[in-house]
Amino acid sequence: MKMKSLHALTTITPAYEYSPELSLSLSFLKKELPCDVHSVFLNRGDENPEKILSRELRKRLHEAERPEYFLIIADPWIFPGHKFVYHMLEVLLRFQEIDCVIPSDFKSHRYGSAAQYRTLRGFESFVESLQKNDLSALVEPYDNRESPVFLARSSALRAVGVPDNPFDVIKIFADRCAVSLNAYVHKPVDWDGDTRQDLLELIPDEAISFLDIGCSSGKFGETLKNYKTCTITGIEMNQESAKIAKKRLDMVIEGNALHVDVPGIPFDCVCCLDSLEHFAEPDKLLVRIKKEFLKPGGFLLLSIPNAGNISIVEDLLAGRWDYVPTGTMCTTHLRFFTLNTIKRTLSEHGFSFLRHTTPEKSILLPDIRGTLDILKPVIADIDIDSLEAVKYNILAQI
Repeated sequence: MKMKSLHALTTITPAYEYSPELSLSLSFLKKELPCDVHSVFLNRGDENPEKILSRELRKRLHEAERPEYFLIIADPWIFPGHKFVYHMLEVLLRFQEIDCVIPSDFKSHRYGSAAQYRTLRGFESFVESLQKNDLSALVEPYDNRESPVFLARSSALRAVGVPDNPFDVIKIFADRCAVSLNAYVHKPVDWDGDTRQDLLELIPDEAISFLDIGCSSGKFGETLKNYKTCTITGIEMNQESAKIAKKRLDMVIEGNALHVDVPGIPFDCVCCLDSLEHFAEPDKLLVRIKKEFLKPGGFLLLSIPNAGNISIVEDLLAGRWDYVPTGTMCTTHLRFFTLNTIKRTLSEHGFSFLRHTTPEKSILLPDIRGTLDILKPVIADIDIDSLEAVKYNILAQI
């Protein structure tokens, strides 16, 4: 299928040049864009991405040699399923009454319960299972969902005009829009804006001063300040995130927590939420937390991805270890923990383990549980709880 009549437009920020997570996400997208598609990556800087896409789309619709189709992608921060562009285009080629098509996603009522992938291998296997089905049975009417991607006919776009937010086109074409269930795109959770409500039950009542290491854009700190009266200092290496966090927290220090000077020490509680695993030498960080950052009897609040999750175990059995832009196998994770290893590590550094919660779990399918029952006589200490846990929230004290 020739793709030269299709143009792909998306936007990137300067962070895509220095962020390993964003760079990897961009490489995943480029790999899935057919080589003969004309792809344009618009650097948006501080400008609204929808505004840039709308302006560029209007411009290209009026060019002399305009393409027949436009693929619009809000941001490369997506996991594109294999050949998602081909499957979307095939819908438009086969069904002339359809002018706009969007991919399916894990929120789809048909796939929601089945989309339990947590690694690249799991994602690839899930997408492959979808594409074994016949295309004609896998096109559904548009159901008012929002999508980070759409493909539309140029002729239809010229007829209705391009709105200021180009993704409004999807709803404008509602009766002529379809969901291609063979084309699958996963939009990751916005980790930078996660409020982390799941951590509030572990917050000590007596703690009123907090240091948040790896505070990102400060959403957790904002949640905590709404939850109780307290002061929060953040440490963040990403300049863009730190700029936002400064509007939410009492103070934000840019730099590496191993080296920066931190005013106001010591604190009642230090938070390391999905950050300890990003340090090449987490032991040095724990030493500094105990010796400098915490008051006597102070608390340490951790959120740690679980390397013993069943998805990781299955990948290893298949000979796979694939880094991805986000999640347990994030490309910037330098150290890996299970509950037992983090407990031992904390103990070695003088922390007493108080309690933990498991905010998210994997579903162990019946055939997996059956296999584990068979293995128990050989491997007596199989930890079912660890296999199910995606991450742990942990409270410790010195």
